[in-house]
Amino acid sequence: MSENPLTNYLAYPGGDRSLLVDALGGLGLLRSDASQDFSDEDKSVIRSNIGAASLEQGSLAETALQPGDVGTGTGTVAAGDDARIEGAMQKPQNLADLDDKGAAQDNIQVGAIFADVSTAQGATIAARNKRLRTQFYATANRNGGANYRRESLANLGSYPALSYFRSTDRFMPDESTDGTNGGYWVIDEPVIFAEMLGAATSAAAAINSSAFNAAILVQHMRGGGEVRVDRPGTYLLGNTNPYPSASYPGLSESDANWWANRRAIWIPYDNITLRLGQGVVLKVGNGENCHAIQVGQFNLSMSGIGVPIPAISVRNSRVIGNGWQIDMNGSNQTPATGDKDHPAGFIAFTGSEDVELGGGWIYNSAYYGAAYEGGDGLPLGFKNCHVHDMTISGCKADGFDAKDFATLSKGNVIERVRIINCGDGGNDFLSPQSGIDVRGGWRVNDNDVEYTDVFTGARVGIRAQYALDFAESVNPTIVDNCRVLGNGRNAETVCFRTIGKGARLINSQGKGMAEGHRASAPNMIHQGNLMWDCDIDYRLIADVSAGWDADGTQLIGCIGRNSTTCFRVDGGVTAAKILGGEALSVTTALVDSGTGTGVRDVLGLVTYNKIALGTAVDVASTGRKTFTFNHGLPFTPDVKDVQFQAVRIAFDANLQWDSLMVTATSSSQISGELRVVVAGAAALTLQVTAEVAVKNL
Repeated sequence: MSENPLTNYLAYPGGDRSLLVDALGGLGLLRSDASQDFSDEDKSVIRSNIGAASLEQGSLAETALQPGDVGTGTGTVAAGDDARIEGAMQKPQNLADLDDKGAAQDNIQVGAIFADVSTAQGATIAARNKRLRTQFYATANRNGGANYRRESLANLGSYPALSYFRSTDRFMPDESTDGTNGGYWVIDEPVIFAEMLGAATSAAAAINSSAFNAAILVQHMRGGGEVRVDRPGTYLLGNTNPYPSASYPGLSESDANWWANRRAIWIPYDNITLRLGQGVVLKVGNGENCHAIQVGQFNLSMSGIGVPIPAISVRNSRVIGNGWQIDMNGSNQTPATGDKDHPAGFIAFTGSEDVELGGGWIYNSAYYGAAYEGGDGLPLGFKNCHVHDMTISGCKADGFDAKDFATLSKGNVIERVRIINCGDGGNDFLSPQSGIDVRGGWRVNDNDVEYTDVFTGARVGIRAQYALDFAESVNPTIVDNCRVLGNGRNAETVCFRTIGKGARLINSQGKGMAEGHRASAPNMIHQGNLMWDCDIDYRLIADVSAGWDADGTQLIGCIGRNSTTCFRVDGGVTAAKILGGEALSVTTALVDSGTGTGVRDVLGLVTYNKIALGTAVDVASTGRKTFTFNHGLPFTPDVKDVQFQAVRIAFDANLQWDSLMVTATSSSQISGELRVVVAGAAALTLQVTAEVAVKNL
């Protein structure tokens, strides 16, 4: 449409001027011939009908078209809810005058509102209502309100019963009636709070466990998602494991693996996040004897249990948050004794990948705090799992335990975890127990193990073990920047124990145990560590039970202070090396019963390849001359590492000899033999010196 002269009088900002012209024309405010300029009469008509104060060129629409007074009298404009306007809604009705309230609710995604699920179950809800909301799951708990949508029962086959309910009507989502499938409502929330399905601080253990597991299953049905608990308080948990049952008639409490799959909260699915809020406490109920949280499933193929229990491996699932707690209530549990699987606050089973645990505190466990456990002869390994920012305390067995087949595990990390007073299981469990115990494929970074209690049994602060298959890990365990503060020098108390082939101990500190560091596997490298206030700072041993020893292990730049013995190499260990470091303020710097031990540049120790020892040998007659001298070294040198030199004290042109050899070494002496061919003058002696070389350095 062409430009109308009305634009000479109205500046209509941001819009189509032609539309304004059409609108005024439709109200009879313009002449039929809109191409001509407006007369004074036209202008007067426009002013009187729309209450415009001025139509001067350049005035804004919001100024030029301001209406007069709103009211019902002469010269006023009708309000939007004026009853004289056909279909106008009246404010005092509060939307009660809507023609189709259900359609309006659907259009703005707001359904009928009920106090709780029980109230909604007892209601006949109009067919037009496709959605509803409960203010609470149960009014008594005052939490757990959720949105629900109509759904056919035929579509709810795998949904847990706690996630849906049935009202008294039998309407379907399409408003038809179906006596079998109608009347059902399913939870419709992107994040499922366990409280929405019945979890509450006042609820029984079985109710809470069922609510958590139902929420996890709902998110699994959607391909994964988040389950949350934000409301602070204590939530009791109870065992929900699948046996004993008719399927497993032969599995009883006396079996070693009875405990493997006893669990309260179960995550057997990929892509699930359980997020726990500040002040949320999950507490295992009295006598429940189960894991608080289990990820995956331990496989059982034992004879006599009926149908074997399959392994379930989980990927990309996690239990995280900030300030949450798991109280294992260990004093009120009765776990089996001996070498059997036991409950843990958190446990993930073999084959887990990208399974994360972080941000909480686990305590009072009758066995493990947290664990990643291998299967029953099923080597799948752990990959890229992550444990971080945790506190674990007061557990009878290991605070953290991870074991599987080392050749298959890789990329796993435990970091910034604090372990306090764990491992005092006494005679009920295998000894020793540890603060942290890992077997291949793990990096142990920046963790602290503390013992402030008084204990009598064997304990290990951090232990890097051999794998279940006794193989050397492709990705050996690395313990880096960790600290163990002990409080007891009873036998078999050790800050760090490395018994895994190729394990590394780096930049770590240990104090106040019988031993600071014990190594008993081949080819380990331990570098930049500090041990102090121990009976023995560093000990290399031969582990008969494991079938190997610390052959070839290197201690590089390691420091010992204020101890009885700094370095000790036991019999059966060969070719160990102590390179650099310090042995200061110790009673004995080195006790060496190994073979071919090499030492270089250790402050406080003799540097072997610079020591010269000597004795005088009578050469006034011919024949084999034997000699022995005390070497004063703190170890037994290898025969091959000793070199003799003969030095004439006085010149004698007649003296001749043809062999000078080392015949034996001991912890205190070096013995040798010199064969004189032509004797020297009477009373002539020959000075023999010995240099002890460092093997393979």
